[in-house]
Amino acid sequence: MSRVLQAIDSIHQVGIYCLALVPSNQLPKTPLGGIHVSETRQRFIDGMLHPSTLLMCPHSCVINLPKPREQQSDVGPAAMFVGNIVQGVRIAAAKGRQICADDEKVLSLMEVLRQRSQTSPDHVLFTLMNSRGAEAESITCAQLLKRAERIGSMLMEKGRLNPGEHVALIFPPGIDLIAAFYGCQAAGKQQSG
Repeated sequence: MSRVLQAIDSIHQVGIYCLALVPSNQLPKTPLGGIHVSETRQRFIDGMLHPSTLLMCPHSCVINLPKPREQQSDVGPAAMFVGNIVQGVRIAAAKGRQICADDEKVLSLMEVLRQRSQTSPDHVLFTLMNSRGAEAESITCAQLLKRAERIGSMLMEKGRLNPGEHVALIFPPGIDLIAAFYGCQAAGKQQSG
């Protein structure tokens, strides 16, 4: 996985600040078995991607990626080389809580934040550290929900957004970026709700 980040950095000169991990075999596939990028993008825009884990590191690039399950001695029979990247072999997994079964309701990020705000409103979700390693700013579940709903309402009222429109988030890395991201999620739920 670190090779993927290195390739993204060297080829595109961009850093990854947020990763949304979805359950296995949940991304739309092309007829040849690859990931259907435009359909995945559309599902994300529509709020239908349903990530199970969100890795977000607003101060610097994400580096705490899933660790490989085991050493891969060779390329498996279902794998194929695409340039220098092997596709088709599952070599990494994320650790965390058990994902829900197919018959359980899948919650959106805003629904999860609302639940967390009710059950543990004072739990600190994000902490921004300064260059000396001291806490510069932090935000709890309830505070993030309040800011996200306020931003979402502002986007709907003043921005006059239509379903499917894009919102550019131009913020320095920090808690304001996270609140704006969740605000866009809140605006999306207001559009469809």
